[in-house]
Amino acid sequence: MADSADNYSDLAELGIDCDDSLTEVFNRAADHLQGLLPGVDNQTLLILYGARRARDQEVVPEAEKTLTDRIKEGAVADVREFLRRNAASKASINRTDKDGLAPIHWAADSGFSDVIGVLLEAGADVNLQDADGQTALHYAASCGHAECVEFLLQRGGKGDIVDSDNNTPMSVASDDSVKKLFDS
Repeated sequence: MADSADNYSDLAELGIDCDDSLTEVFNRAADHLQGLLPGVDNQTLLILYGARRARDQEVVPEAEKTLTDRIKEGAVADVREFLRRNAASKASINRTDKDGLAPIHWAADSGFSDVIGVLLEAGADVNLQDADGQTALHYAASCGHAECVEFLLQRGGKGDIVDSDNNTPMSVASDDSVKKLFDS
């Protein structure tokens, strides 16, 4: 597991702008990934994390934004309006993308409970599994999004669904406060 005392100051050496909140997010992600992939060193995790941040920060012109782009921004009104105007997007609300994730997985990964609410209203399946068998609850729990975990559980998210590695959402939870929500 990552050493929680390490502030990952080497993020700057890799060209990743770092502040305390980014360090906290990286620490949680590193702990989670090292739990799933023992033996992966921090340097490799930093490179992967930097690549994902760079990909996620790409600027997409407004007219070209997909439903997923709007979800990643946490733009609740934009997601609602996009679904209202695009019947095809609403019809494919449970379809996975090239990364094997559906819109609800992206929203849970970012901790956007309000966006998840809009997706559920549009017909998203709260227990939809991605290509690896993970549900939105797996994503929210592993990222430490307690409010999102609570929201998903209240909306019928099942805590006993196992992914392809035989992990439940509670077993991938990044901290104790999230794990306690599964006992409620």
